Amino acid sequence: MFVLVFLYVCISLAKRSIQLITDCRRLTAVRCSMPNGADVIFCTVYMPFNDSSADYWVEFEAVVGVMQGLTDKCLGCKFVFGGDYNISKGSSNRLCDILNG
Repeated sequence: MFVLVFLYVCISLAKRSIQLITDCRRLTAVRCSMPNGADVIFCTVYMPFNDSSADYWVEFEAVVGVMQGLTDKCLGCKFVFGGDYNISKGSSNRLCDILNG
């Protein structure tokens, strides 16, 4: 019985989901339209490894910009961002400040 319910949920969700184009190799996003009209966007992020180079900062801020652009483009949607941010959470960490907005 559980397997049948699981398959039904998967099929229903697949019919309501579309992949969003991010043009960013470090961010993927899927938009799920829920029956109650609320859309949820699930995103997975893979931030670059912090080697303290100028290239790192450029790429990190570019990914944050894509994340911001996606939230601006999809106003009214709920977002779930997950993935590997490659940072240590801490109050004195500038990277955390950037992600926390």
